[in-house]
This record gives sequence, structure tokens and C-alpha cells, in this order.
Amino acid sequence: MLKTSFKGIDCEEAYQIMKDVTLRNVSQDDPTRYSQLHGEIVGDAVFVVPAIMTAIAHTSLGLPTFLFQMTQQPDLNHNKDNGPTVMKKPSFVKCDHADDLYFVHGVPFVKGDLEHEADFTDAERELARNVMKYFTNFARTGDPNKGTEVSVEWPQYSLAEQKHMILQTPLLTGEKLSQDRVFMYTQQLPKLGKSS
Repeated sequence: MLKTSFKGIDCEEAYQIMKDVTLRNVSQDDPTRYSQLHGEIVGDAVFVVPAIMTAIAHTSLGLPTFLFQMTQQPDLNHNKDNGPTVMKKPSFVKCDHADDLYFVHGVPFVKGDLEHEADFTDAERELARNVMKYFTNFARTGDPNKGTEVSVEWPQYSLAEQKHMILQTPLLTGEKLSQDRVFMYTQQLPKLGKSS
């Protein structure tokens, strides 16, 4: 991945920087340390940093932009009572790619058999209600706050504040999402490449 993304990069030095930034809050003794590293690197490179760069580009063009981070850990992926037939994920896996779709599409309210036996918590049903309101408002008006009343205002993304919505229970807002990782991928790592 590094060699194809950054021509002539010193992979050893890049890997050390990536470990330092990504594993900053993970204990040296944690046996899942390198599994977490791999998941974070792939998530950052494929989803997080490109989403933030897209938000920056849209905002730079003067377009109203709304960014979110989904952090809700679906209970069915971790609790055998809520997802008895679902393979369980390690505790460090929070919200995985496409887990947000449960909430966008209202899956916690679906009656009957799903593709797997699953039940959702009351908190997850409340999150689904909120997420469906935001996404429906956005589809109708271009603003997740306009239309059906929402409980927490989703901040518009700006270059100065870089605010975003954190979709979880309870709903939160944040700012400067993954700023250290954006800096690493857009500033630090490219500088390690050799000129050709």
C-alpha cells in the first residue's frame, strides 16, 4: 500500500510513523496491538482520510458540507444474546464499515427474520430514529437539520472549525476528526518519498 501510494517511500520509516500515530493509545502489552494497527491503517487510508479530504474539498468550493463519524458499536456484533448467530468481533472493533447502514435503513425496526438472528437495544432503536431523521432531512433539503425536528444540531463542516456529527448514543458533535492522521497521510508520509 505504501509503495503504491507514495513513490519511493522509505517503508521502514513510514511504518514507524504510522505505528506511533495509530497506536498512541494502545498498550504495548495488548495482544491485539497489531490487529488494531492493521484495522486502523486500512480504515484511515480507505475511509477516514479520503472522507475528510472530500469534506475539505467541498467546503473549499463553498458547498454546504456535513461530515459524520459513526462510533456506535452494534450490540449484535458483540453480545451473544442480541446476535446469537452472528460471528462476534473483538472488543476493540467498534463501528465497522457498513454498520451505519443498520441505522440509516431502520433495521432495528424490521419485524421478522433478518439474514441473521439479531435483536437491537433500545438505545440502538433511538439512534436509528435519529439517523433516519438526519438522512431524510438531508435528502429532502440538503441540510440534515431542516425538516423533521432533530434533537442535536448537526454542525456544518467549515475549514476553520472542522466540526462533525458523532453518530452514537448519546449523539455528540466533535471537531477536527482524525487531524493527526490526516496530517500523517497528507504531509508526513509524502515527504518520505524520493524525488524521481
